[in-house]
Amino acid sequence: MIIRQYSDNDLKSIIDIFFTAILSIDTSYSVEQLKAWGNIDKRDELMLIWQYELQKTYTLVAIKDDKIVGFSNIKNDGYIDLMYVLPEYQHQKIATKILKELEIHAYELELKEMTVHASAIAKSMFQNQGFKILLKQSVIRDHVELYNYKMYKKL
Repeated sequence: MIIRQYSDNDLKSIIDIFFTAILSIDTSYSVEQLKAWGNIDKRDELMLIWQYELQKTYTLVAIKDDKIVGFSNIKNDGYIDLMYVLPEYQHQKIATKILKELEIHAYELELKEMTVHASAIAKSMFQNQGFKILLKQSVIRDHVELYNYKMYKKL
Protein backbone atom coordinates (compact mmCIF):
# COMPACT_ATOMS: atom_id res chain seq x y z
CA MET A 1 0.00 0.00 0.00
CA ILE A 2 1.13 3.53 -0.80
CA ILE A 3 0.08 6.56 1.19
CA ARG A 4 0.67 9.89 -0.49
CA GLN A 5 -0.57 13.45 -0.42
CA TYR A 6 -3.79 14.31 -2.21
CA SER A 7 -3.75 15.99 -5.61
CA ASP A 8 -6.65 17.63 -7.43
CA ASN A 9 -6.79 14.63 -9.78
CA ASP A 10 -7.90 12.49 -6.80
CA LEU A 11 -11.12 14.41 -6.14
CA LYS A 12 -13.51 12.18 -8.11
CA SER A 13 -12.08 9.03 -6.49
CA ILE A 14 -12.41 10.32 -2.95
CA ILE A 15 -15.94 11.59 -3.56
CA ASP A 16 -16.78 8.08 -4.81
CA ILE A 17 -15.20 6.57 -1.69
CA PHE A 18 -17.18 8.93 0.56
CA PHE A 19 -20.55 7.99 -0.95
CA THR A 20 -19.74 4.29 -1.28
CA ALA A 21 -18.54 4.02 2.31
CA ILE A 22 -21.51 5.83 3.81
CA LEU A 23 -24.18 4.17 1.72
CA SER A 24 -22.81 0.70 2.46
CA ILE A 25 -22.97 1.02 6.25
CA ASP A 26 -25.46 -1.53 7.52
CA THR A 27 -25.29 -1.04 11.28
CA SER A 28 -25.48 1.73 13.89
CA TYR A 29 -27.47 4.13 11.67
CA SER A 30 -30.97 3.97 10.18
CA VAL A 31 -31.57 4.13 6.42
CA GLU A 32 -32.93 7.65 6.92
CA GLN A 33 -29.75 8.71 8.73
CA LEU A 34 -27.49 7.20 6.05
CA LYS A 35 -29.39 8.98 3.29
CA ALA A 36 -29.03 12.31 5.12
CA TRP A 37 -25.32 11.74 5.78
CA GLY A 38 -24.45 10.60 2.27
CA ASN A 39 -27.03 12.39 0.16
CA ILE A 40 -26.05 11.48 -3.40
CA ASP A 41 -28.16 14.40 -4.67
CA LYS A 42 -25.52 16.74 -3.27
CA ARG A 43 -22.58 15.17 -5.12
CA ASP A 44 -21.88 18.17 -7.38
CA GLU A 45 -22.15 20.60 -4.48
CA LEU A 46 -19.81 18.45 -2.40
CA MET A 47 -17.25 18.28 -5.21
CA LEU A 48 -17.12 22.08 -5.39
CA ILE A 49 -16.74 22.42 -1.63
CA TRP A 50 -14.10 19.70 -1.30
CA GLN A 51 -12.15 20.94 -4.30
CA TYR A 52 -11.50 24.09 -2.30
CA GLU A 53 -11.37 22.66 1.22
CA LEU A 54 -9.00 19.76 0.56
CA GLN A 55 -6.38 22.15 -0.79
CA LYS A 56 -6.39 23.93 2.58
CA THR A 57 -5.74 20.81 4.64
CA TYR A 58 -3.09 18.10 4.82
CA THR A 59 -4.90 15.36 2.93
CA LEU A 60 -3.64 11.84 2.32
CA VAL A 61 -4.85 9.07 0.05
CA ALA A 62 -4.13 5.35 0.35
CA ILE A 63 -3.48 3.42 -2.84
CA LYS A 64 -3.80 -0.33 -3.08
CA ASP A 65 -4.37 -2.55 -6.11
CA ASP A 66 -3.61 0.50 -8.32
CA LYS A 67 -6.54 2.56 -7.02
CA ILE A 68 -7.35 4.97 -4.23
CA VAL A 69 -9.02 2.97 -1.48
CA GLY A 70 -9.08 5.46 1.39
CA PHE A 71 -8.39 9.04 2.39
CA SER A 72 -8.25 11.38 5.34
CA ASN A 73 -7.26 14.93 6.16
CA ILE A 74 -6.20 17.05 9.10
CA LYS A 75 -6.48 20.78 9.58
CA ASN A 76 -3.67 22.91 10.99
CA ASP A 77 -5.39 22.95 14.39
CA GLY A 78 -5.27 19.13 14.61
CA TYR A 79 -8.89 18.46 13.63
CA ILE A 80 -9.34 15.33 11.50
CA ASP A 81 -12.19 16.30 9.22
CA LEU A 82 -12.63 13.25 6.96
CA MET A 83 -11.64 9.57 7.17
CA TYR A 84 -13.14 7.06 4.75
CA VAL A 85 -12.11 3.70 3.29
CA LEU A 86 -13.87 1.68 0.59
CA PRO A 87 -15.99 -1.05 2.22
CA GLU A 88 -14.13 -3.92 0.54
CA TYR A 89 -10.83 -2.58 1.95
CA GLN A 90 -12.01 -1.98 5.51
CA HIS A 91 -10.50 -4.02 8.35
CA GLN A 92 -7.11 -4.03 6.59
CA LYS A 93 -5.56 -1.29 8.81
CA ILE A 94 -5.73 1.29 6.00
CA ALA A 95 -7.38 3.95 8.17
CA THR A 96 -4.91 3.17 10.95
CA LYS A 97 -1.93 3.65 8.63
CA ILE A 98 -3.32 6.92 7.28
CA LEU A 99 -3.96 8.08 10.85
CA LYS A 100 -0.34 7.33 11.81
CA GLU A 101 0.82 9.57 8.94
CA LEU A 102 -1.55 12.33 10.06
CA GLU A 103 -0.14 12.03 13.56
CA ILE A 104 3.41 12.46 12.23
CA HIS A 105 2.24 15.61 10.47
CA ALA A 106 0.61 16.86 13.70
CA TYR A 107 3.92 16.35 15.54
CA GLU A 108 5.72 18.28 12.81
CA LEU A 109 3.27 21.14 13.38
CA GLU A 110 4.04 20.86 17.12
CA LEU A 111 0.38 20.38 17.95
CA LYS A 112 -0.60 19.35 21.46
CA GLU A 113 -3.58 17.23 20.43
CA MET A 114 -5.61 15.82 17.57
CA THR A 115 -9.41 15.89 17.54
CA VAL A 116 -12.14 14.21 15.52
CA HIS A 117 -15.91 13.90 15.41
CA ALA A 118 -16.05 10.15 14.78
CA SER A 119 -19.02 8.19 13.55
CA ALA A 120 -20.24 5.21 15.54
CA ILE A 121 -18.51 3.05 12.92
CA ALA A 122 -15.12 4.82 13.21
CA LYS A 123 -15.17 5.32 16.99
CA SER A 124 -13.46 2.03 17.89
CA MET A 125 -10.66 2.54 15.35
CA PHE A 126 -9.88 5.92 16.90
CA GLN A 127 -10.09 4.48 20.42
CA ASN A 128 -7.65 1.72 19.44
CA GLN A 129 -5.22 4.46 18.38
CA GLY A 130 -5.37 6.25 21.73
CA PHE A 131 -8.25 8.68 21.20
CA LYS A 132 -10.57 9.36 24.14
CA ILE A 133 -14.26 10.22 23.96
CA LEU A 134 -15.21 13.66 25.23
CA LEU A 135 -18.92 13.35 24.47
CA LYS A 136 -21.56 11.92 22.20
CA GLN A 137 -23.10 14.74 20.18
CA SER A 138 -26.14 15.23 18.00
CA VAL A 139 -25.88 16.69 14.49
CA ILE A 140 -28.84 17.68 12.30
CA ARG A 141 -28.39 17.12 8.56
CA ASP A 142 -31.26 17.51 6.11
CA HIS A 143 -33.70 17.59 9.06
CA VAL A 144 -32.43 14.22 10.30
CA GLU A 145 -30.66 13.74 13.61
CA LEU A 146 -27.31 11.97 13.41
CA TYR A 147 -24.82 11.46 16.18
CA ASN A 148 -21.08 11.21 16.46
CA TYR A 149 -18.40 11.21 19.13
CA LYS A 150 -16.20 14.18 19.86
CA MET A 151 -12.81 12.60 20.54
CA TYR A 152 -9.25 13.74 21.19
CA LYS A 153 -5.74 12.41 21.52
CA LYS A 154 -2.99 14.19 23.44
CA LEU A 155 0.32 14.30 21.59
